[in-house]
Amino acid sequence: YIPKIYDGRNRTFFHFSYGGFRYRGGISNSLTTFPTAAQEQGDFTGLLNSSGQLIPIYDPATTVPDGSGGLTRQQFQCNGVLNVICQNRFSPVSSVFVPLMPSVPGPQLVNNALVAIAGAHTNQDDWTVKIDHNISSKYVLHGSYEKTSTISYGAPAFNSPLAGYGGSDYPSFEPRLSLDMSLRANLQNTVSISYNRAAGPQNVFPINKNTNTPISPLGYTYPAITIAGYVGYGQGTTTPIARIPAFGFFDNLTWAKGHHTLQFGVDLRWEDETKRANNNFPPTFNFANTETSLPDSPNFATWGSS
Repeated sequence: YIPKIYDGRNRTFFHFSYGGFRYRGGISNSLTTFPTAAQEQGDFTGLLNSSGQLIPIYDPATTVPDGSGGLTRQQFQCNGVLNVICQNRFSPVSSVFVPLMPSVPGPQLVNNALVAIAGAHTNQDDWTVKIDHNISSKYVLHGSYEKTSTISYGAPAFNSPLAGYGGSDYPSFEPRLSLDMSLRANLQNTVSISYNRAAGPQNVFPINKNTNTPISPLGYTYPAITIAGYVGYGQGTTTPIARIPAFGFFDNLTWAKGHHTLQFGVDLRWEDETKRANNNFPPTFNFANTETSLPDSPNFATWGSS
């Protein structure tokens, strides 16, 4: 009943409901391994084994036959200093991403950083609005609208755009309209139509908004960079985004005859799905120490740096 506007007493009925859920994970601490500031500048003179001996790194661009059926390389050096890579050898693409990688002063090389990671967050909201209207003693109209949204996202392990973490959003809504008809005392008919639209985009954060490179254009995620022995960087791949619209038509006829009740009905449904397929772009790059080790050396597995 709305004064001076609408008098629906005993004719129109409203219903509204809301349900919400919130989850907040706790913080966990863990040790991880970041490159040192010197390593990010190409200086690996502090790369020592457990005995304090220098671990040499070799230049793959100098690989040549050793004359004995194997291969050999020259040790990296810059201005006569061994285990230093001159910055003019840095890739123009990698030079964009190295500044985004957190570093530590050193000299500790392994488990040299303590990071605090916040737990996952989840927000879920469910709304329902329903209206029932008695058109007459024989006809009752029902309308409803339901909406659901579930958003979940993790937290970055460290403060950098390359700290890949995932988030997902699953929104859906469904309007429905039905009409109950009392055709005779023993004959009832219900007709209903509905539309449903569900979506499940997997939004990977963060999105590249600053560095436009061939391996990670603006608007895409950052590439996944896996460096053996170090924390992982980036996310890589483009996740699927799905839109699933659906229509429904329902007609049910109930006929009471003596001691028997007969039901006849039609249930028609149409569903479609539009989905951007998952792919491997931006790509994943894997680096291992053997790429800068000395081929055919007995120390091949332990020399070099990823």
